[in-house]
Amino acid sequence: MSSGILRTWNDERGFGFIAPTQGGRELFVHISAFAQDGSRPTVGETLHFDLGTGQDGQPQALHVRRLALTVGTGRDRELEAPLPGEAAQRLERKAAMGRHAGVGAALASPPALSGSSTFWRALVFVVLMASLGAYGYKHYRQSLSELQRISAAPPGAGQSTEPAPALAPSSESFRCDGRTHCSQMRSCAEASYFLRHCPGVQMDGDQDGVACEEQHCGKG
Repeated sequence: MSSGILRTWNDERGFGFIAPTQGGRELFVHISAFAQDGSRPTVGETLHFDLGTGQDGQPQALHVRRLALTVGTGRDRELEAPLPGEAAQRLERKAAMGRHAGVGAALASPPALSGSSTFWRALVFVVLMASLGAYGYKHYRQSLSELQRISAAPPGAGQSTEPAPALAPSSESFRCDGRTHCSQMRSCAEASYFLRHCPGVQMDGDQDGVACEEQHCGKG
C-alpha cells in the first residue's frame, strides 16, 4: 500500500490529487475511493491507498484509507502519519514554538531588581518629590506675599485723583453741511474745520488763516 499527501481537493466535483510520498507525478483520486463515513477529505492530510488505473488508463488512487483515532466521544478524528522528513520538520517547529514561548515568558516576567537598584530608585524618587515640593512652596509664599501687599494698600492707592482732561471734539464729527458764517458755528474747532474743508465759507475776513477770530478763535 502506498501513501501520500492530499495536495488539492475540489469538494463540489468530488476529486483531487495526491502527491506520493516516494515522489513522482501526482495521482488522481475520486470521492468514491474513500470510505463512505460522512467525512470529507481535507487538503494536507496523509492518505494510504492502493495504486490502480482509471477508466482513462491513467494511474489513480484506489481504496483510500484515512488514519483515525477514537477520542472521547468515539467519533473518528483524522491522524496524519508522518512521512520521512516530516517528523524532523515537526520536531523543528515544536522546538521553535518552545523558544518563542520561553522569550514571551521572560518578557512577561522580568527578573526581580536587586536590593541596591531598588534603594537607588527609591532615593531618586524621594529627592525628586522633595525638589518639586520646595519649588511649589516657594511660589506659594510669593503669591501669598503679593496678596498681603495688595490687601494692605489703602483704597485708591496708586490711582490719580486728577480729573481726566476733556477730549477735544474730533474733526471726524464735523462735516460740510452748507453753513458758511461764524454765527452758525458752535466752537473754534468746528469753524477751523469748515474753513479748511468746506467751500464758500465766509469765516476769515482778514485772510490770515484763522477762522472766526472774534466769535470763537480770538487771539489773546
